Amino acid sequence: MAAGEGSPSRAKCEVSPVNALVLAITDNDWPAAKSNFAKIEAEGLWRHACLKIRCLRHGAPPDVAHGFHSDWTVRGHSIREMVADDPVLLDALRILLPPYEGPDLHLYRGESARRHRQKRYGFAWTDRVDVARMFASGLNATEPEGGVLLSAMASSEAVIASPSPHSIYLGEYEYVVDRRRLTEISVVARFPPLPGNA
Repeated sequence: MAAGEGSPSRAKCEVSPVNALVLAITDNDWPAAKSNFAKIEAEGLWRHACLKIRCLRHGAPPDVAHGFHSDWTVRGHSIREMVADDPVLLDALRILLPPYEGPDLHLYRGESARRHRQKRYGFAWTDRVDVARMFASGLNATEPEGGVLLSAMASSEAVIASPSPHSIYLGEYEYVVDRRRLTEISVVARFPPLPGNA
């Protein structure tokens, strides 16, 4: 029999990016995990990956958790759009990010008025009201309804992760929050749409 004859095809031997990612997470191999994140993004597999990740029995080991935490600070919005399923993503983030271990917090968020009306809040909240006001009156006021500055008391169970070093460096102090566990969200201020967006 010729070499390779009767052996499985190469395609059958290759590990999918999602399975390779799960293996990298359990092995605490951040470079391998990061490499597979790029493949998952290119192949549109983020939701599938999150479904697998949320089934892991334990949180990601330190190297992977801290590595992903920095990536999330930069790419969280685009990852959320690619997953397009907030409950699945939030469950996966509880596995992927370093767990929050602090007290209940008074947090703020700059949000678009439209998403506030729809109760589709983002995951990034801050304890710095000036930072939230900047987003409410700027980036999140680019829609016709304008922006809102929100306030909430977040229980420690609602907070998934503390600000990453990169978030602190950016001056944003972003806490990752499970909006499903926020019980009282109030509007502190409203901001008109920026010129050209009304």
